[in-house]
Amino acid sequence: MLCADQNFDIAQVLRFFRSKGGELAIYYEMEEGEETTSRGIVEVCPVTHRITRFLEKPNAGLTGSRLASVVFYCLRRQTLPCLAQFLDLHPCAEDRMLGRLWEWLVNEEKLPVFGMKLPTGFQLIGQVGLADYTKWLAHYSAKQQESPGKPITSRSYARIGLMGNPSDGFNGKTIAMTIANFWAEVTLTESQTLVLVPHPLNDPTEFGSLQDLYCISRKEGYLGGLRLLQATCKKFYHFCSKQGIALSKQNFTLKYDTNIPRQV
Repeated sequence: MLCADQNFDIAQVLRFFRSKGGELAIYYEMEEGEETTSRGIVEVCPVTHRITRFLEKPNAGLTGSRLASVVFYCLRRQTLPCLAQFLDLHPCAEDRMLGRLWEWLVNEEKLPVFGMKLPTGFQLIGQVGLADYTKWLAHYSAKQQESPGKPITSRSYARIGLMGNPSDGFNGKTIAMTIANFWAEVTLTESQTLVLVPHPLNDPTEFGSLQDLYCISRKEGYLGGLRLLQATCKKFYHFCSKQGIALSKQNFTLKYDTNIPRQV
């Protein structure tokens, strides 16, 4: 099994597994052109992330799901005796497949099996040799060198609240409008390490003199947007962990700019 981006983070998978009271199966969304008849297909509850049905290489039309299970499972210690039970029920070697085991655990035994989604595809699932691995590793390495990620910039406009506030008794409901000539934007670029770039005006760390520090701090204050970037990254990781979305180890550089007056 080969992860397409080669940055598979097993630590996050294990943390999600330990946070659940059940087994864990890894899955990904199949790309266009992949046949569901060649994979183990799972149906997952979007709220609880529990796998409600497991279909080993189903016939066409049996399910609308395109979520494919890969050969990566986590079992609790108390579930291991089920392996012997499965073997006793399936004496024929043709039926003793890993996919059939999970089909039996989910559909018949009704064990709590949770799914964690990976943001990338997989290759080389099944019977493969060293030449296949060498070929795909060379393919992905060349792909990364030829097409580096382009910067992504997103802009959001300032909001003027007429009534209500997300932190008050309105439960986040507000009557508000946005103003297009005041904005804040964030730019994300691929990098070797995760870097949060301080804004030269709002997050200064170097000054020409003590007087410059005094003047800038008096006018701009002490708290810029850098802490918001850090809080957003922390919240994003927490959200993905709770929602069963595995993140790759790909790092990035994050910077921001804004023309919104600090007095607002």
